[in-house]
Amino acid sequence: MPDPDAVAILADRLHHMPHPSGQAVKLAGASTAGKPTAIRDAASQYAQHISEAIVHTLESQGKRIVDAADVVSAPVAAVDPAQPLAISIVCGLCGITILPGLTIRQPSTGKALVPGPTLIASFGKLNVECPHIPAP
Repeated sequence: MPDPDAVAILADRLHHMPHPSGQAVKLAGASTAGKPTAIRDAASQYAQHISEAIVHTLESQGKRIVDAADVVSAPVAAVDPAQPLAISIVCGLCGITILPGLTIRQPSTGKALVPGPTLIASFGKLNVECPHIPAP
């Protein structure tokens, strides 16, 4: 049986769901506003049925809906400052990897040491505007 809490949340909001774009998504037939009792009951049953199907589909494909409070973060291993660290620099706006596999050293001074010529040459080849596709 699908997660009853997830089904209840979906069924309650199926008629007017917020989309990440900021626009509402409205499922026709799921709204009960201003309708006679018999139609409200049918719309509620329809929303419940569709919500159960959505949650069942996700769960049958190995996906789980969990409360945010139940998510436990895995502990992060401490980084050995004596060891070089390979990182990739990614644009926070467009997600393009600007510089893959940069090796840095982290001495006890708290400053990251990078191969300057490699870093500067790599940036010099990139377009300043997103997406940062290398210039010809």
